[in-house]
Amino acid sequence: MTSVPQVIRVICYLSKRAELSDEEFYNYWENKHAPLVAPWLVKHGVVGYEQVHTTPYQRNIYENLLVPPLEAPPFPTMPYSGWAIMDFKSVETMRNAFLDPYYASTIGPDEDRFLDKSAGKLGVTMGIAKKMVIDGKVLVGNFGTEGEGKEGGELAEGGSDNYLSNAA
Repeated sequence: MTSVPQVIRVICYLSKRAELSDEEFYNYWENKHAPLVAPWLVKHGVVGYEQVHTTPYQRNIYENLLVPPLEAPPFPTMPYSGWAIMDFKSVETMRNAFLDPYYASTIGPDEDRFLDKSAGKLGVTMGIAKKMVIDGKVLVGNFGTEGEGKEGGELAEGGSDNYLSNAA
């Protein structure tokens, strides 16, 4: 059976401060905040960091252009300005990163410059992210041998729910 790569994924749903334009927000997040965050994450062995900029233009595409002839989008649009996605090797790696004094002294205060942290404006979730397709290769089902994926095809039924246990 193919081994499915997995990481601890943290997704932070972010809202911009009201006094910032969209352009100011995205520019600051990418060009000022990310250079503070990326080296801190690398120091703690983080294997991935992404920013998803959900501009009004992208939200409009989903809400209006992709939906017709449906009467409403299949899922409501989330009211956030973007998401920060961080992939950690383990829960311990994540814990150590956020306990680092650099987070409290530098990253946290910088977040206050561009994020609206009032109630309901931010959200965080985390879980085990399992890669099912990488570079167009299917990693689940009856495709290939150990460590090898195949392109296309239907997924086999079944699979493991062992990620639901506390062992990670």
